Amino acid sequence: MPITQTVVPLPVHPALAPLLDTDRRTQPRTQYHASAQLVPYPTGKHPKPIDVTITDYSDSGIGLTYSEGLLIGQSFVVHEPTVTRGKTCLYRVVHCEAMADGGMFRIGLAAMEEPRDEWAPFEPKKMPGLDLGTKLLYLIFAIAGAATIVLTAILVHRRH
Repeated sequence: MPITQTVVPLPVHPALAPLLDTDRRTQPRTQYHASAQLVPYPTGKHPKPIDVTITDYSDSGIGLTYSEGLLIGQSFVVHEPTVTRGKTCLYRVVHCEAMADGGMFRIGLAAMEEPRDEWAPFEPKKMPGLDLGTKLLYLIFAIAGAATIVLTAILVHRRH
């Protein structure tokens, strides 16, 4: 009896549905062939860049090939000067399939945020400030502390 193989789609958990690529491209793709590096995000103690080949790109994503599959939902910073226009860009894997020729994978990345200038100074989020009453209280304690130190020094100096 011959063995036949039937491909049955696996049920998809509703939480993963937004991560799956159903070719919902809204931007025109530009064909492009270049080497690039993906750095896992968030980075670990020793992030190892992944060398990939970009096949096309748009304002909202990148198509690439790589010798291994990547996990859907995994995030990367992409380093390639033409595609990212010299900025730091964060992307998420939305599509990954083995290519018919074997050995390579076709991977789709979607931009997660607006590109930022790679050389811009880092600006941490502002912490909530102190109100005027708290600032005045700190000032009063500082003046009282300084006065105590000065008076103690004068009294000790007079005794000797």
